[in-house]
Amino acid sequence: KVGKTGEVIACDISEEMICSAKKQRAYDNVTYLHSPVTTIPVNDNYFDTVMCFQVFPHFSERSKALKEIYRVLKQDGVLWIVHLASKETIHKRHREAGDVVISHNIPEEAEIREVLSQQKFSVEEILDTSDYYSLKAIKNSM
Repeated sequence: KVGKTGEVIACDISEEMICSAKKQRAYDNVTYLHSPVTTIPVNDNYFDTVMCFQVFPHFSERSKALKEIYRVLKQDGVLWIVHLASKETIHKRHREAGDVVISHNIPEEAEIREVLSQQKFSVEEILDTSDYYSLKAIKNSM
């Protein structure tokens, strides 16, 4: 999707996940960063798109994470929150797993819209199907 001149930066708080990703495929234009989402080591206004792939419920400091994502996105940049399961399925899996993840859920639509709005994002669409959940939000000017 990014072509030969584009760049992908994969970022995860888990060093194990970064190592696993590196083993999957090696591309010249992919950089892997072991870093929390609350302190992404790139310049302001760096990315056209940020994708939170199957991780958003696990952000313990959502406001701080979204503030950091806002910082690294270019004006009118896109934030995607994507899961390969419905919101209901994710919540069920986390309840069944118990322990730490039992409360790691995707907020209800009104709440997630409010949280994103507080960080100056406008939600363009939310899709919650039996196969996936996706949310698209745009960075607005402050």
